[in-house]
Amino acid sequence: MEVPSEYNIIGGLLGLGPDILLEILSELRLIPNAVQFLGVCNKTHQLMNHQRFMKIIETLSYPIAIINKEPEDVEFIDIDGVQKKIYMKKND
Repeated sequence: MEVPSEYNIIGGLLGLGPDILLEILSELRLIPNAVQFLGVCNKTHQLMNHQRFMKIIETLSYPIAIINKEPEDVEFIDIDGVQKKIYMKKND
């Protein structure tokens, strides 16, 4: 038996059902990416009427910029590409 190297969906993105589209939406981490995904077409835009939509949106993050004015005392440690840990360096 041959294993497919690609999965073709009839109709492309529009061929997916709302549950799979919501699963894709839940994998997005940032609000701007979710907004872009929802604006692709009318079918993805209609996901906003789904009962799981608000639960997914509550898990998204909006990126912010923090300026470190004291780099010798404070260090920002990257956790997962999105989250940062603020670490105070000890003065010896």
